Amino acid sequence: MRQIKKLITLLTVFLAMGISQSAVAQDSKEEYYSKLEAFRQSFPKTNDSKRVKIVNELITMESSHEINTKKGIAIEELLNDLPGREERRTLVVKLIKSLCEKGDTIMLRNDCKQFKKGTVIKKKNGILTINDKDYPVLTMNDGSVFTGGNYPYAFSAFKTDYNYSYKWIVYLVEDELIPLSGHIVFANGTEDAIIDGITYTEREKARQEAEQKYEQAREKERKKAEQENKKAYAALCKQYGKKYVDAAIQQKPIVGMPEKLLKSAFKLELVEQSTYSKRYHIMGWGWKNFGQTLSNNVHKSSVWVSNGRVTRVIYY
Repeated sequence: MRQIKKLITLLTVFLAMGISQSAVAQDSKEEYYSKLEAFRQSFPKTNDSKRVKIVNELITMESSHEINTKKGIAIEELLNDLPGREERRTLVVKLIKSLCEKGDTIMLRNDCKQFKKGTVIKKKNGILTINDKDYPVLTMNDGSVFTGGNYPYAFSAFKTDYNYSYKWIVYLVEDELIPLSGHIVFANGTEDAIIDGITYTEREKARQEAEQKYEQAREKERKKAEQENKKAYAALCKQYGKKYVDAAIQQKPIVGMPEKLLKSAFKLELVEQSTYSKRYHIMGWGWKNFGQTLSNNVHKSSVWVSNGRVTRVIYY
């Protein structure tokens, strides 16, 4: 059941993200990610002149997802070492502006580490703004409005899954913002919650479908077991006689019951044996359940057997 739910969840995530082909041409995702990590590692940690040079080079480069992501990495590296250096703040602002479209408005907190109300960023699938609570709000092209919660994982960096420490950098780098966690009001007025890129309604539908498949599989197994039990019961009846098989299923030995059936149906203890007969104590139930409802207690008894058949039964 878990595997079915996992498969449905993954399929729903991919559909929600609209991924139909690899976002990075030629390079695999792993190679692309390694390339970005190499850039992060090579970014100067202390030399401001080198930082200025790299930032200016990035700004002059033709825009692409890789270049934009490198700009995002540079912003993050500069923010990690921002206090006390106005030059670094200037570089951060330059990089942010280079990631904006004409008409975008960027309002930053004093520490440059978050957007605030008044920010407007245009994306392929809508316009991002920041509300009074500093929550990101994406008004989509179809009229739907998504509001991310007061946490950094409102949108997914789905093209590379690049793990920015400052999650809002995704707002700048990605050309499309894919809701990850928050609340959405669709164009038709209906509302829903989005968790891990999937609406609550979609998640519930997937759960119900998975449970339905699970129950169908259980029912199939039940019917299969029922058929097997019927075949086993029919075979026993043919071998020993229905009267005796039914008595065995009822956990009650009777006179005439074949000794082989007695031994297969019950746990026996041989307490006495002579040339002509045997006496058994029945100690418990020894058979599997052939689709019958069995009581918890076997009829405790002593059974005498002669010539392969039960000749006498005493119940205790």
